[in-house]
Amino acid sequence: LGSLARWQAMGHLGDLLKAMRGAFTEGMKNAPSIVFIDEIDSVGDRTTFSGHNAQYSREVVNGLLECLDGSGGREGVVVVGATNFPHMLDAALSRPGRLDRHVIIPLPDMAGRQGILGWHLAEASSALDLTSVAARTNGWTGAALEQLARQARRRARRARRDLETADLLAELPELVPLPEAMLWRNAIHEAGHVVVGLTLGVGDFRSVEIIDAFDSSGESTQRGGGALFDEQVFPERTKAGFLGRIAVALAGLAAEEVVFSSRSAGGGGRKGSDLHIATVTALQ
Repeated sequence: LGSLARWQAMGHLGDLLKAMRGAFTEGMKNAPSIVFIDEIDSVGDRTTFSGHNAQYSREVVNGLLECLDGSGGREGVVVVGATNFPHMLDAALSRPGRLDRHVIIPLPDMAGRQGILGWHLAEASSALDLTSVAARTNGWTGAALEQLARQARRRARRARRDLETADLLAELPELVPLPEAMLWRNAIHEAGHVVVGLTLGVGDFRSVEIIDAFDSSGESTQRGGGALFDEQVFPERTKAGFLGRIAVALAGLAAEEVVFSSRSAGGGGRKGSDLHIATVTALQ
């Protein structure tokens, strides 16, 4: 297991590179093995480096490329990198012979959420209605579902009884229905993404959803909906490609402007929002 933060904690550049190479050396000693690099986007993209730290950052990327090339041989060592921002990777990292197989792991769907809950509650899952719980956890990550399972177990232990579906439901935030006007605005917003995405051919259209209720937790990552396209993990880096992705990201807000002569704040304010995606894409 490695990450730039862990390697950097060893000291200056020389220590960082030594720790990085050490992770690969350890993997080779224990082959067959897996070297897992978490948050690999932290390594950066050499085309974006500038200022007095540019040379330092370039040497970090070059050091990782050297390890991936395995000039000393890394037979039996599989290297896996994880990131939420694949578009921020240096292009050389993902070329054939390095990290050349790309797998997208989206947020779990209904069946996935039910399966994750069943895994964490295996000893009691046959007696639980996990379908109803999964239906209430749209947009939740696997980690959030694991936490829900722990909290429900704790509730049952305090009551000195077996785990029940009610324990899981009791740990979920209360649902607050959205007003009709907000639902209509959200529908127009998502329709904008779909229309522009189909027009520009950014990928195969999969689905669009509108969320009719928010939970009362105040969690800022809750979404009013979403339009889903099957896109390439590493799309072509051309001007037309970048402008197309920016247009799709901003299409929801543009649709609101056309229909309502105003736009909501739902397109910004957090990582992964429409404005964040458009800005990150433009900076490339």
